[in-house]
Amino acid sequence: MEMPQPTEVHRELARLAGEWLDGAGVQENDAEAVKWYRLAAEQGFDEAQRGLGMIEAGMTREQIAKAQRLAAEWLEQYQGEN
Repeated sequence: MEMPQPTEVHRELARLAGEWLDGAGVQENDAEAVKWYRLAAEQGFDEAQRGLGMIEAGMTREQIAKAQRLAAEWLEQYQGEN
C-alpha cells in the first residue's frame, strides 16, 4: 500500500510537535509533542512517525498513555466541531 503524500496539515502538526519538544514559544512538554506527532503519524506522515518513535523511546508507559489520551481527546473534540 502506498503511503499518502504529506500535506501542509501534516507538516504543521509535526512543526507544533517540534515546538513542544524544544520549548520553542511554549513550555517544553513531551506529552504535548507526542500528541501532535501522533496525530500526523496516524495519517502516515513518515517524519512524524520517526519523531514519535524517538520521543516515546525516552518516555515511561504512563507518559505515553497520557500523550495518547491527549491526542484522542483533541481528535474527538476536533471531529465534533467539524
